[in-house]
Amino acid sequence: MQSIEFAKFEGDRQIVWDATSLKRAGQCQMMYRLGTLEGWRGRGEPVRPLWGRAIHKGFEILDYNKFIGTPKDQALDEAITHTLTEFGPALKNSTENAFTIRTLVRALVFKADESYDKDHLRVPAMPDGSPALEVRFEVPFGDWRLSGRIDRMAEHDDRLYVVDTKSTSSQLDGRYFRWYHLDDQVYAYLWVARHVLGLPVIGLMIDGVQTLVENTRFGFHLVQVPDENLLVWKDSMLRRIFRIEMARTTNAWDQNFTSCRLCSYPIVCEERPSQQREVLNKYFDLRPYGTRTEPVLPPTQARRG
Repeated sequence: MQSIEFAKFEGDRQIVWDATSLKRAGQCQMMYRLGTLEGWRGRGEPVRPLWGRAIHKGFEILDYNKFIGTPKDQALDEAITHTLTEFGPALKNSTENAFTIRTLVRALVFKADESYDKDHLRVPAMPDGSPALEVRFEVPFGDWRLSGRIDRMAEHDDRLYVVDTKSTSSQLDGRYFRWYHLDDQVYAYLWVARHVLGLPVIGLMIDGVQTLVENTRFGFHLVQVPDENLLVWKDSMLRRIFRIEMARTTNAWDQNFTSCRLCSYPIVCEERPSQQREVLNKYFDLRPYGTRTEPVLPPTQARRG
């Protein structure tokens, strides 16, 4: 296994921010300190995020092959082979019946059958001729930098969209998609696309994947954000980072108990401060934020990673 590390910090100061760290900083400063600044992780990777990463990679391979004109069956075979090689060992013991190797393969097959030979969403070419897939960015953001990775760009009826894939076992209805109308990742991607890259992006399209034990469904939803709202969001995020800088400087980290249901560390915060390090060492592993461990794949399989 190889460890891939992204240089997001100078010492204990985060200089490159992303949607995940911005979200944590807004939910609870203690959550940010433990999860992002120090890098404590629960032992074993949760199945749902792992399955989500697998479906992202599989869809990327399908989109790339569609862009270069590979026949559907060949593209699907490559997508299945790659995802099983990279994610199969970790998913084989999944106890969540909707997030297994079987449901992963089924989702890739259904996706290829539904959209591979259709042009309702066309991936455009980047200036260098490559497809607009897994578009990484790192741009100035006040006194800091903002980074991220856009799943793909797509054109529909001569309009340009940012597209992000989301997987869930929930119903793909208005209530589910409504969560993304006010979302740091959505706003970050649209702000970068419009105000940094200067792209005429209409909005962000959520490519939803509902995975069930016996079925897979898909749904698209468009999130449109006025430019004025994006600029308000940016100023709000810069103030959020400034508050984190103050907490780091003074070592006074606020706790927001209303976020505990969304947090991995209630078991830590319930303990006395003198006992918290003992709990962290007992139940968590220290793995710096921005570090990811991945299998080393053969060059033919890893070329798009």
